[in-house]
Amino acid sequence: MKAQVTVYIIAGVFLLILLGLLLFVFREDTLARDEVLIDQVPETFNPVQAYVHGCIEKIGEDAIRIMGERGGYLFKEDYPVEATLDLRYNRVQPTEGDANSLFITNSFIVPYWYYLAGDNAQKNLIFSSKKPDWKSDSNDGFIRLQSGDQSMEAQIDRYVNTKLEECLQDFASFKEDGYSINATVPFPSSTTYITDNDVVINVRYPVEVYFQDETERLENFGIRLPVRLKDTYQLAELITQAQLDYTFVENNLLNQIVFYGGVDGFLPPMYDFTFEFGGSGEEWTVTEVYNALQLIISSNTQYMQVQGAHNFQPTFIFPQDEAYEVRKNVYDDMVLPVQDTFPEDIVSETNIADTDARFHYMGWPLYFDVNNDGGVVRATIVGIEELGIGFQKYETVYDVSWPVMVSLHDTEAFNGKGMTFNIALEGNIRNNQVLDAEYADLSFSFDAGPSFCEEEQRIQPVDVTVVSSDCDGEGNCSPVPQAVVLLQVGPRTCTLGITDDSGFLSTTMPEVLGGVLKGVHEDYLSAFVPTSVNDDEVAIGLLQPTKKFNVSVVKKQLSKNGTAFTIFDTTERELEGEEQAIITFTRRGEVGEGEWERAITYPEVSELQLAPGAYDVQGYLLGEPDPDLAVDTVQALRGLEDLPPEQQALLPQLEQQLITTEQRGMKGGISFTDDNPLIIGAAQIKYDTQLTIPVIEFVNLTLDSDVINRFSDFTKAYVQEIIPYTE
Repeated sequence: MKAQVTVYIIAGVFLLILLGLLLFVFREDTLARDEVLIDQVPETFNPVQAYVHGCIEKIGEDAIRIMGERGGYLFKEDYPVEATLDLRYNRVQPTEGDANSLFITNSFIVPYWYYLAGDNAQKNLIFSSKKPDWKSDSNDGFIRLQSGDQSMEAQIDRYVNTKLEECLQDFASFKEDGYSINATVPFPSSTTYITDNDVVINVRYPVEVYFQDETERLENFGIRLPVRLKDTYQLAELITQAQLDYTFVENNLLNQIVFYGGVDGFLPPMYDFTFEFGGSGEEWTVTEVYNALQLIISSNTQYMQVQGAHNFQPTFIFPQDEAYEVRKNVYDDMVLPVQDTFPEDIVSETNIADTDARFHYMGWPLYFDVNNDGGVVRATIVGIEELGIGFQKYETVYDVSWPVMVSLHDTEAFNGKGMTFNIALEGNIRNNQVLDAEYADLSFSFDAGPSFCEEEQRIQPVDVTVVSSDCDGEGNCSPVPQAVVLLQVGPRTCTLGITDDSGFLSTTMPEVLGGVLKGVHEDYLSAFVPTSVNDDEVAIGLLQPTKKFNVSVVKKQLSKNGTAFTIFDTTERELEGEEQAIITFTRRGEVGEGEWERAITYPEVSELQLAPGAYDVQGYLLGEPDPDLAVDTVQALRGLEDLPPEQQALLPQLEQQLITTEQRGMKGGISFTDDNPLIIGAAQIKYDTQLTIPVIEFVNLTLDSDVINRFSDFTKAYVQEIIPYTE
């Protein structure tokens, strides 16, 4: 036993020595970005050095091409690292559930840089992004390796480390010519820098080389690859941001539905009516509508363009008929206005003029729903049927989600050989409108951000005053001390300073066009105003004060009488046992105001900070934890057919997670939306400290999706019984 312990101790000491050696050999604390490390060696050993450089160039170019095709993630069949990169796809429903990537082939998937996270049929969904970071937080490849860094730079590091020895083939050809070459460390250590104009790859791989009585140690190998990967990445960011701002993909399909829709059209119209006494009108099967939408998306996506791209060709439509304006608008809306959206200095950081930008839809399945009668979309007959008097009213409601792949081909990369960078976006339409959902903020990488805030750029003096909406009868408003003043231009934000006790800040700012000055304070709803190069005095207001409320949630019961919900009990009941309520408040902002959204899980959280205004409120009442729900869910999962192998492999893990997670059934809810918001008045903010939120508890009823989708209807019908003070 003692001998065995001694072996472990010796092994541990050896590992510590090896780790220390690696840290000593591979540390690059003093290495600056954009710097190439190349040893100066005698001419005799130049062929060996050139050979290693050639392998690094080949592997580095392969890595960048693979990474570009896969939207910033580096994997292929013989280099499978999908699990560590958390990339998931759904071949059957590519826009559904936790799918964050788009399937092309088994080793070729493209991440969504903008997508809905969650079930397509749910409400209040959140947009998310799988956009990777291009730049590592560390300048040291070894530290990146140890920390599990997933930046694009770190991914290239690992790929070169993995593939270099395979390429070198143990220097076999040199050994045949009389060289003796031995590596002094077990593996190479690479550090990649994606720079403004190229990609630098430095590799530390110490080798001892002997030839004809000469000896040399070659340690540092460095190359530059002629590809503006950073510029292409940032162009992909601009396209993603422009899609977020303009909902370009969705508006294109809505235009197409209007263009192709009609009583005699390819699609049923969103809204139309005809007079055909005694007639039933036109009909379309749901399958026909689905197939028509797929064909329209497939046919028209390829004509979308990016303004200013290398392959951008404006379309000119001649006014030859009455439909000229309609056709012109359709074609105009197929151009993503990147140059008109972002300041010139931001766009100029990209390689847009050398890049062909193309949009693709490859026939992927759609998420699709349309109002229908037994699988048929038909008109509603309005009138007196017996007398044959009336008309046909068409009201078609479309819900569609679909993927779009954007391919950016840098025509000048790798000395004219070119390089393609793909990203996936997701279009989402609900109720004939662009889906209105929250989205996770996307961070951007422009180098103009830091230089934008540097002192030498801030040459325009400006006096900023920040005031609240708390004003007297003469219009004198209270100052907001300790408010942070921000300048935002496009995706870039610069902190200008903090106001003093009188709400005043005297500072300097860059000379910019198209920016906004924003006032931010934790106790106020933020506000912003446009600014220009000529501004020397700016007033930001009126910031709405917020108030912390003590929140309680009560139940009011709704019972079913026969086939209708008609028995409403206004008695307020406390939540019982381990019942739980999840309530989300989303404020409807006015022009010049920031967004405000808060959520609580009651009774665990019972405090809420709100500003005055109109709120969309979505609430769900959940019952006590029910272990049987987890069992039912697991059994349903086991019964699923045609699951892809990668999802089958995850079932045991998912089952265990479900069993150990508290599963709760839904018992009720509330929904103040559309034309029925919840109003939080200024007086409430000023004087009240308590806020009571009711939820409707459905009695003797198992909730299905139809009832859940009608929460807003029930809220509107019983609003006076729910919250009497909303009159």
